[in-house]
Amino acid sequence: MAAHRLALVIESPSKDDEFLLLKQPRPPKFYDEEYDSFVDSDLWDLPSAQLNLLPPDSDPPLLVEVAPSHAEFEDFDLRKFDIRSALNEMDMIGPLAIPQLQGMKTLSLVVID
Repeated sequence: MAAHRLALVIESPSKDDEFLLLKQPRPPKFYDEEYDSFVDSDLWDLPSAQLNLLPPDSDPPLLVEVAPSHAEFEDFDLRKFDIRSALNEMDMIGPLAIPQLQGMKTLSLVVID
C-alpha cells in the first residue's frame, strides 16, 4: 500500500485567494563547504501529516463527506484511515486550533500520494 499524507487547506475568511502555509524546516547541512555555502530560500507548504490506517480498536472514524465533484475517488475510502490522528499531528506542528476547525461545516482535506 502506498504511503499517503493528509494536507489541510485553510482558506482566509476575508480573502478568497489566500490560504494558510507553514514554514518548513531548512534541510540539514551536508558538511561540504561548497554546498553549504549556498543559502536556501524559505520553503512553505500546506500543513500535512502522515495518513495511517485506523487501528482495529480505535474510536469511530470522523465523518467525512466527499463532494460530488470528487466522486472519481470513490475507490479511496477515507473511513479506513485515522484522520483524527493526522489532524492532531498537524495541530502540534501548527498549532492550528484543530478543535475549532473540526466544528466547521466545510473543511478541505487533500490526500497526497
